[in-house]
Amino acid sequence: MRKILGAIAMAGCMMTGANAAIVYQFQVTSMECSGSHCEDWSSELNSLTISMSAPIGELDVRTVDWGTPIESSQYYNSNIVAVDFAALDIFVNMQEGRCESLALCEMVASLQANDRYLQGSIRTLSTMYADTFMSTNGSDLWSGYLNSDRGPTTPDNRPIYSGVWYAVPEPGALALLGVGLAGMIGVRQRRRTAAVAAST
Repeated sequence: MRKILGAIAMAGCMMTGANAAIVYQFQVTSMECSGSHCEDWSSELNSLTISMSAPIGELDVRTVDWGTPIESSQYYNSNIVAVDFAALDIFVNMQEGRCESLALCEMVASLQANDRYLQGSIRTLSTMYADTFMSTNGSDLWSGYLNSDRGPTTPDNRPIYSGVWYAVPEPGALALLGVGLAGMIGVRQRRRTAAVAAST
C-alpha cells in the first residue's frame, strides 16, 4: 500500500510541476542615484512578482481614467497568469483585461524563461510611481530606472538599479513535493524492513 501511495504522490508532483504556473520574483542587486532627493526603492522592487504558465509570455495592458469610468484602451496577454506590481501602483485585473489604478496604468512585458530566470523587458506607467523600465540583453541580470511622483524626477534623482528575476517555489508545489518525498521514504523503509526480515 505504501508503495502505491508513494508512486501516486510522486506522479502527482511531477504532473503539478509540469502544468503549474511558475512564479518569478525580482531581487535588487544594486541601486545608484547621484541626486540630493534620491530614494531607495529596494523594498518596492523586491516585492514584484510575475506568474507564467509557459516559457514565453507577453502582456500589454493600458488603462486611462481621467475622472471617467475605467476603460481599457488595449489588452493582450499570452501565458502570463498573474502580476503583482501593487508596490508600483500597478493593479492588473487578468480576468477582465484591464489595469485598475486610480488614473493611469500601463504595463508592457515581453518575457522569456531561461533555466530559473526571466529575460526580456518590462515597462510600467502608473499614477503614483510615474515611470519604470527594466530590461536584460540576454543575461540573468536586469537593469533599469524608476521615476517617482513623490519627489523631483530630474535625471540625477532617478534611481538606476540592477537585479534578477528568479523562480520561487509555490507553497502548493512544495506541499506536493513533501508528500512525494514522504512516500518515497516510506517505500525505502519498507524495503529495508523486508530485506532485514528475509536475512534473519
